[in-house]
Amino acid sequence: EEFWRYNAKDSVVLMEAFEIMEKELKDQSLHETYRSQCELVNPLIYMTELGMRIDLDSIRQASEDIGFELETLDYEIKQIAGYDLNPQSSKQVLDYFYNRERYPVYKNRKTGKPTADEKALKRLSRKGSQVASKLLRHRELAKLKSSYLDVKLGDDKRLRGSFNPIGTVTLRLSSSADIEGVGTNLQTLPPRMKKNVLPDPGYLGFEVDLAQAENRIVAYLGPEPKMIQAFEDGIDIHSLTASYLFGLEADEIKELYKEFESLGKPADSRYCPDIGHGDKPFRYWGKEANHALNYGLGSGSASLRWEIPEKQARHIHETYHRIYPGVRQMHRWIKDSLNKTRTVSNLFGYKRKFLDRWEQSLEAAYAFVAQSTVAEKINRHGIKYVYYRHDLFPRLQLLNQVHDSIVFQIPLEMGFDVMSRYLLLIKASLEQPLSFRGREFIIPADTTMYVSNFLEGIELDDLSPEALERAYESALQPV
Repeated sequence: EEFWRYNAKDSVVLMEAFEIMEKELKDQSLHETYRSQCELVNPLIYMTELGMRIDLDSIRQASEDIGFELETLDYEIKQIAGYDLNPQSSKQVLDYFYNRERYPVYKNRKTGKPTADEKALKRLSRKGSQVASKLLRHRELAKLKSSYLDVKLGDDKRLRGSFNPIGTVTLRLSSSADIEGVGTNLQTLPPRMKKNVLPDPGYLGFEVDLAQAENRIVAYLGPEPKMIQAFEDGIDIHSLTASYLFGLEADEIKELYKEFESLGKPADSRYCPDIGHGDKPFRYWGKEANHALNYGLGSGSASLRWEIPEKQARHIHETYHRIYPGVRQMHRWIKDSLNKTRTVSNLFGYKRKFLDRWEQSLEAAYAFVAQSTVAEKINRHGIKYVYYRHDLFPRLQLLNQVHDSIVFQIPLEMGFDVMSRYLLLIKASLEQPLSFRGREFIIPADTTMYVSNFLEGIELDDLSPEALERAYESALQPV
């Protein structure tokens, strides 16, 4: 009774407040944003209720295997430490590193208190601490086991996430377990879990994602001519950035990256520059620069984030902004907008007012334009388009949204002609042009087919019925 009484009061008070709140939304030109987010509720409820099929036997076996691995790590940590050190006890871990072993104390930048968080453990590991290395692995496996492999399922044993349409300030969705602890965050499924998430029997799975969406938007916002040219010529932007950083050709960096991946990621100077630990490939650093420096990260902060000497971070930072001056041009006009109105708009006209201290607002404002534009595009032209156009997509089932992609399944009995039509319609919707200062551009939508699970996919360059059938048949062939 207490629950229902609370629920009733909550509903009544919201209705009483709505008239005034709606006026405020209209006064601040946010009513369209509000309506757009409301329209997400039905498709998100649909995905939450439907859930995704999982291989129960496999995740139980994987959980058991990781349990044994964690027990082994527990034993090894205690052997190295020389006493019964509990990896789950923050107090004991702090005492071990900073009192017993006398390592320099790493502190949380916000609280000023000693910490043994992931970043601190990585630094301690670099200093030669075997315990820190094993604790990092222990935490990684414990997170995988508790949050994903041991996930609480509903009565039908399907995997679910509870989607929140206002989970972030950038219009991105968030996902989590529900109020009863059932489900998990479907947007951050690690590969070991994805391999156990399956299309339903008689269905083919698909994912359509916006290719390098945020980087493309930044290129046209600047504008940054070198980035724009790369995107329009089909050049991999991360390889291009790495080519400027390290003096190699973009095509060579792309090929080296493929070799690096195929050989099991060897820490070899042929593939990895002498940056940090020397175990990350050239393209990795181009990607890191594109993702971080687009949004105003300084060289000092980059040094901490990337865990590399400040001299190396400064080289990457200075080179990046020298070759892409348009990025700082984007920063300038966003800063001018904040100076005038404390407000920034995305490419759909949605506005956000920044009231924090100036230095805290800048990076968030730089990121807001691109991130919120991508979020609105994938939601408006992807999720809502597919869900509300039942006439165009009968029997298609939406399963997930992962920030810049949508995941769904289609019955095999619909045939490849119908699948092709569905995929081409979704691609055309997502590739509707964006416009900034009179210049139009598109973000390409790439499609992947999943036959056996949602990890091992087939990238589709051709969406014709014949190409879909060939891809499906190739996936059925024994390896």
